Amino acid sequence: MWNLLRSERGNNLVELALVLPIFLLITLGAVDFAMAIQSYTNLDNASREAAMWVVQFPDLPLAQAEARAAAEIASAGLDPNDAAITFNQASYSSGDIVVVTINYTHPLIFGGFLSQFGGSGAFANIPFVIDTALTVK
Repeated sequence: MWNLLRSERGNNLVELALVLPIFLLITLGAVDFAMAIQSYTNLDNASREAAMWVVQFPDLPLAQAEARAAAEIASAGLDPNDAAITFNQASYSSGDIVVVTINYTHPLIFGGFLSQFGGSGAFANIPFVIDTALTVK
């Protein structure tokens, strides 16, 4: 009986059971964070694309610049219907400052998963507000 109490046969399995959940939590959190950073970068590029379009073609309707931003968002694999694209003015002329704002809520996969198990839904989404300002020449 004394030998069974001193045996270390299941020691590795117990250590794995203790360490694996922590390791998965850190790994999945890092992947979720990386995906959020990628979405933010893609939305920033879309905002910049719309602002540059307005600067280059200030006489064209803003709907074309909005379509350029939506196409940029779609090419990044995000849903352009979830993004609100706004401009600071209805029309632009020389010397005006173009401000394009994109509001987007990025869903966190792992944060939403945790909220299913009794966690708060505070970490289920990350709201992004991206502003790009350029001057029409």
